Amino acid sequence: PNNGNPIGFAPNALLTPIDAFEMFDEDGSGNINEDEFYFVLEYLKLEVSDANQERLFLKYDKDQSGEIDYDEFRQIWLAVADVKKELTDRGVDVPKFASRKKLERILEKCLDEEEEQERRAMAEAERWRTWRAILDQKNEYIKHARRRAQIELCKALDAAGQIYVFGRGARGQFGAQGEKDGTHEIVQKLWTRRVTAGKADFDPDRKMDSLETKDAIDVEALKNELASSPFNDLVVGENAAKLWGKRVYDAAISDTVILAQSDLGELWTWGGSDHWWYEIEPDAHWQTHWRGDTTPRS
Repeated sequence: PNNGNPIGFAPNALLTPIDAFEMFDEDGSGNINEDEFYFVLEYLKLEVSDANQERLFLKYDKDQSGEIDYDEFRQIWLAVADVKKELTDRGVDVPKFASRKKLERILEKCLDEEEEQERRAMAEAERWRTWRAILDQKNEYIKHARRRAQIELCKALDAAGQIYVFGRGARGQFGAQGEKDGTHEIVQKLWTRRVTAGKADFDPDRKMDSLETKDAIDVEALKNELASSPFNDLVVGENAAKLWGKRVYDAAISDTVILAQSDLGELWTWGGSDHWWYEIEPDAHWQTHWRGDTTPRS
């Protein structure tokens, strides 16, 4: 089912005897005493004298327990209610020459159908609530399992080494991500979470994709992660995720270039400046443009 009312139950606006009975059966015992019986009749606006109320209550309290159940109360209600009005309010065509007993039987049948439909609707709603609770619990287990899988993945990648780059360079040359750097989406996300200490999850301007939404841990956990992170208040390169778990054993950095080599002979490099090429090519920009006077600093 996609909702808690698969049978399309729609409660009517009529005040039924079971509604009134359950309202005054405060302890939920399924029985009402004589005082509660008086208030139920009054609430239903049934004009019954005190003497008649007492007579009816004693008549249906067959075990003399001082209480009556709903079935007994319904028989009293059928005996004292305005049967024609109740049938008309339910859209039933009232036979013109039918006796009161026949009308009571018709009304009793209507009550049976109404109460059966309501019981079924309540049972379906309870089944839906239970089913949703089970789903929520399973989703919670899945969330914790996914988070545990992320932790284990991080540990496995850490075992093969990692490189941290602090700062992005004077011209941001070390901070470029590259259009397609070959880093798996999940690995990049986990690395970003590590080096930004959860700040990416708190950024209100960042659009959360479906992966982040379903994998996100709770806010309190992110706050704790932020408070305890060794990268707090540091600018750490997110693009170094591509070197995570690549068994890098040596790295070097110049003013403009970073190089890293793995024990498998793989070589990575990023950064750089295009000014050098502008200097030596015949049609380079700086062949025909003045770069300014040389200063002691330059």
